[in-house]
Amino acid sequence: MSLPTQTTHLYRHFLRLASTFPDYNVRSYALRSVQTRFREPAANPDVEAVKMEESRLRRMISVSGNYVPEEKNVMQNLSK
Repeated sequence: MSLPTQTTHLYRHFLRLASTFPDYNVRSYALRSVQTRFREPAANPDVEAVKMEESRLRRMISVSGNYVPEEKNVMQNLSK
């Protein structure tokens, strides 16, 4: 695969991963951080940095899943 194709696949993968957060605020933060990191110019992407970013997102998902509030956020109630 070419580099732009790999980058697009990684971007979509990270967006899907970030959208799995149960809390609206954390999900919004994760989506914004993924978008910001992929907008930065990356002429030579570091494979280790990408793996660390994915593991960081997965850790955030597992930790935030333990602390889901009982009541929904106002924004979550509006989205339905």
